[in-house]
Amino acid sequence: MPILSKQQYLNLKASVVRQSYSVHHKYHSPAHIKFKTYSQARAYCIKHQLDHTSSWVLTRVNHCA
Repeated sequence: MPILSKQQYLNLKASVVRQSYSVHHKYHSPAHIKFKTYSQARAYCIKHQLDHTSSWVLTRVNHCA
């Protein structure tokens, strides 16, 4: 992946309209479990004991204009 300049990074960051979050398994391909807010996604991970020792990943998704 190419390295972005600071200006390119700021331009990309400025184009983000909203963010959502998803929880998915690293090695299997079940559907992503989607959440609108970080707190909802984090609560799900805590409830199901999903952390860095499990094979589950919490991902932020940026939605651009």
